[in-house]
Amino acid sequence: MAKARFFYALRPDPASADRLAALAAQAAARWGGRAFGAADIHLTLAFVGMRALDEQPALESILRGLPSHFVVGGGPASKPLALSRLGSFGNGVLWIGPQAQQPGSGERSFAHRLADELRERLQAARIDFDDRPLKLHATLVRGADAFGREPAIARVAGSVAADALEPRFEPIVAGEWSLSLGMSDSGSTSQRRYRWSNPEPRRTEAV
Repeated sequence: MAKARFFYALRPDPASADRLAALAAQAAARWGGRAFGAADIHLTLAFVGMRALDEQPALESILRGLPSHFVVGGGPASKPLALSRLGSFGNGVLWIGPQAQQPGSGERSFAHRLADELRERLQAARIDFDDRPLKLHATLVRGADAFGREPAIARVAGSVAADALEPRFEPIVAGEWSLSLGMSDSGSTSQRRYRWSNPEPRRTEAV
């Protein structure tokens, strides 16, 4: 039976995706590894894992009624999701994400709230998923084994602020994000790792 790894994610608008891909290429040149292309870069909200391909419609139904696109800056309590911190999980996977939240601060982005909604829907549908606490991030490079060996980076426990890179980069703030069900299967390649789906009619929400 054909299978794929499924997950729910936010994808940045094309211009922001291109900026992230350029940063990924810069990071791979410095620390090694394989940079992600613009079409593959995303923020994972919920990871379902390996499932039969014929379960795709059930997984797509979790998106029913949710906005397909989110425009940043249009809501009354809008807080830009600034991607300004690089880090590694210690296995060569280099990621970019927002600054870490202060415990008890109550400052949660629309992405965190959306992740909560998706996870509640998965639970209600009795669909298993990885329920570990969300660490909002977008993978940029796989195999960046040299990241973290530099003393300035090691001192901050595997993460580094934007201004630690040379040449320096400004935090990346996407103007729009799209919500999708992502999947990777036997047809995935380094040029095209993921396929994306959201059968819902386009509906935009200001956040």
